[in-house]
Amino acid sequence: MEGIALFEKLKSLEIELSTQSTRKNKERISTLLADDFCEFGKSGRIFDKASIIQLLKDETPNDIQFSNFKFKQLSESVVLLTYQAFAQGICSNGSSIWYCDDGLWKLTHHQGTCCPQDEQVD
Repeated sequence: MEGIALFEKLKSLEIELSTQSTRKNKERISTLLADDFCEFGKSGRIFDKASIIQLLKDETPNDIQFSNFKFKQLSESVVLLTYQAFAQGICSNGSSIWYCDDGLWKLTHHQGTCCPQDEQVD
């Protein structure tokens, strides 16, 4: 899979990770996240796969809107996806590293950073 098709696939997986049906589905989350998954949250906290699965189990649903997706293929099997996400009036810049493992794309690293105050939504 190359170019635009790969970009669209990874964009759809990133958006899927924000849906409540996926976030509440431990099996699906376990499939999408790499075993060595690491997240640097916009709160400054660091999460691994097990802690994210636990947090999502009790999470309050949020409506997340995405924009400005960008795609950079780092190798044949590694892609950097960046975007902006808006939830509860807060803008964050997201970056995700996805890699292909036996034909399945898995999220191995994610970082969310709050946007500057002038980019926040009322």
